[in-house]
Amino acid sequence: VIKDAKVRDQINFEIGSGLQIRYQVDILITFAESKYDTEKLIEFFIYLGQLSITSGENQIAIEIYERIINLCDGKRGTADIIANAFLAIGEVYSRQAQWEMSVTYLDKAITIFKDEHDIKGSIHCQNIFGTIQGDQGNFEKAKEHFENALAALEKIKDTALVGKIEINLAIINNMQSIYNEAVSYLKRALLNFETL
Repeated sequence: VIKDAKVRDQINFEIGSGLQIRYQVDILITFAESKYDTEKLIEFFIYLGQLSITSGENQIAIEIYERIINLCDGKRGTADIIANAFLAIGEVYSRQAQWEMSVTYLDKAITIFKDEHDIKGSIHCQNIFGTIQGDQGNFEKAKEHFENALAALEKIKDTALVGKIEINLAIINNMQSIYNEAVSYLKRALLNFETL
């Protein structure tokens, strides 16, 4: 027991439990639905979904992205939003090692991205596909996905995404004991991030 009241107050910090966070998010969603039009509500849900992923509230994030998909379903001009929601859900499932669910959502996302000619979205999907293969020990398949993503990046200039893919290639090469390639990819990634 800490007797100094000032010290006790400084370290007496309560972290909200999962149920408390769920309750707060539900109230926030209900409030937003009563105040925002559909466009603003979608923007808010996208922000809240990313915040939930960053906070490790994966189930809440999945539910928020499913709300986005339902809000956009059948509305013109929302295909890219739906694809990104599928991508986000696929990413969450990938982080939870629920690879079949992840692949199901990523397949939906990549189909829409291809229909919309969204190269960057397709690259993000390839990156997660590569990560899934790597997590499962299929290093050659992982490398293939990462190399496909890197090749597609030649059409668009996204230095941060190139660096991210190069790091993943470095990791895969390192796991395969191909150290010269791993170091080469890490150096290239470092140059890209220094440029940024």
